[in-house]
Amino acid sequence: MMALSSHARLIWARTVVGEARGESPKGQLAVAFVPWNRAQLSGRTVAQECLRPWQFSCWNKDDPNRAIILAMGAQALAPFLAHIDAVLEQAPDPSQHATFYHVFGLHPPWSIGHPSCAVIGAHRFYRNIAPYLEHSHA
Repeated sequence: MMALSSHARLIWARTVVGEARGESPKGQLAVAFVPWNRAQLSGRTVAQECLRPWQFSCWNKDDPNRAIILAMGAQALAPFLAHIDAVLEQAPDPSQHATFYHVFGLHPPWSIGHPSCAVIGAHRFYRNIAPYLEHSHA
């Protein structure tokens, strides 16, 4: 398992809470994979991906989820930290290597013309969208 600072693990787990706490464990795990998948393509850390401005709405200054996720202690975060461990232990990715997602009812401009690669719970997942383009290994 990759070494990750406790601070980075908490940022990542809080991102999953803020974005998917109402989802099934499979949906939460799928959301946990998205910043990981982005980091694999961008060269940034997972924590940097989670905190990039306007990428994960729970970190936006005006989002009510931000106060909730920042107030959570280790016990409340434990199930979400388990998802982080699963990603690091190379569990199968239910998001199908997605780098983006949105909830049903939203239609972000980046999603137009792109087929989803997975639908889990209330989330629709996408991959191979700029700037997170997959590299061909042919």
